[in-house]
Amino acid sequence: MSIDPERVVADFLRALPGGIAGKRLLAAVSGGADSVALVSLLETLRAPLGFSLEAMTVQHGIRTDGTSEGDAAFVAELCGAFTPPVPLSRADLAPGAVPAEAERRGGGIEDAARSLRYGALQKRAGESGADWILTGHTENDFLETVLMRFLQGSGGLSLAGIRSVTGNLARPLLSLDKAALTAYLQGRGLTWREDPTNADGRYLRNRLRASLIPLLNAQFPGWKRGVRTSSQRASLDGDFCRDTLQFEWKAISGAVTGSRAAFDALHPAQAHRCLSDGLNILAVGRRIPYAYLSRIVSETGEGPICGAGLRFERVGESVFFGPDIVHYGKSGYLVYIDSIGVFDLPFGSVEIGGTPGAAFIDGDFGPWPLPLVLRSRVPGDRFGGESAASSPLKKTFNEWAVPERLRDGIPLVELNGELRAIFGRPFGYPDRIL
Repeated sequence: MSIDPERVVADFLRALPGGIAGKRLLAAVSGGADSVALVSLLETLRAPLGFSLEAMTVQHGIRTDGTSEGDAAFVAELCGAFTPPVPLSRADLAPGAVPAEAERRGGGIEDAARSLRYGALQKRAGESGADWILTGHTENDFLETVLMRFLQGSGGLSLAGIRSVTGNLARPLLSLDKAALTAYLQGRGLTWREDPTNADGRYLRNRLRASLIPLLNAQFPGWKRGVRTSSQRASLDGDFCRDTLQFEWKAISGAVTGSRAAFDALHPAQAHRCLSDGLNILAVGRRIPYAYLSRIVSETGEGPICGAGLRFERVGESVFFGPDIVHYGKSGYLVYIDSIGVFDLPFGSVEIGGTPGAAFIDGDFGPWPLPLVLRSRVPGDRFGGESAASSPLKKTFNEWAVPERLRDGIPLVELNGELRAIFGRPFGYPDRIL
């Protein structure tokens, strides 16, 4: 049975929430076969379905052979040849941006490039008022992604693969394979560009395409149906865990916190989902070992659970999850305070008295509403946020002539993500409230 890509994409667009008539669409176009098929199909459908269309190409700056400029020129020529032309914008990532993002996320170049590309697309969508961002992901991409995640030990919603709609991202080609799209392009006399990195064996996806998938096609002809079925079941299970999850993270100072009783009452499957949600809020892009997350779920006593550069701790009536600051710095620390009591800091302990609505540190420093954070300095600390009238913490330390060796120890008070005070008395300096 012949598949009509135009009909498939038209049906997909009509089924989008809110309909498609009158909407503004932004298509991501790299110059590869999938994205050329995407923009061509959308161009054909924009008048019949009544939507407006623009395209965007992102140059990542990680190829040095000149092919990136060739891709950009090809996309510009392609979009200009339509009648009427499809408006095209271009984003050029700063030199070294992708490797720097990969290091920050603790992942690979491919993952970092994707993250920055989506950031550029979202920025453009905000500027142009686009309702939807469309990408050229195909059925092949979907199947490869599920296989990759299975081989990497993922579970739950990770095995659901690529979703057809995520927020304002839509993937209308996800039910079409590359063969159908290639035939469509050839039928219209359209050409495309081949990314030379698609042959680079350093990337797992390329190794799957070159080795594992041909073997599956030859020896297990029903494997695609099996993967899709497993994906659908994983999606249902994952959605159930999420929909019945009675827990909410609150972001504080680069970390997240929530109710200890609510977390400990979760089923282990829900607790893992909850931790994944926390990692998403923290924007942890690297893969966190399942063994570490399992320790958090199974160990219910007091004391921090550290690993993978993270710290999970049950403190009073709360749970705290965030970067293990001590792990990354010789003297850095962060203590989350949500109740009256005594709390340990690296230099000793502090007593929190009064009431949760008017708490005092060591008897008379306050009052402060709880929760609050006592932490060490971090680069860029300022009083007053990013306003023109804000004051750098460094300036205050310089005025007080604080030796460099002591600056990482002096406690700072943070409320709702804003630096509010210096608790200087433990080190013989003034207390300062902003």
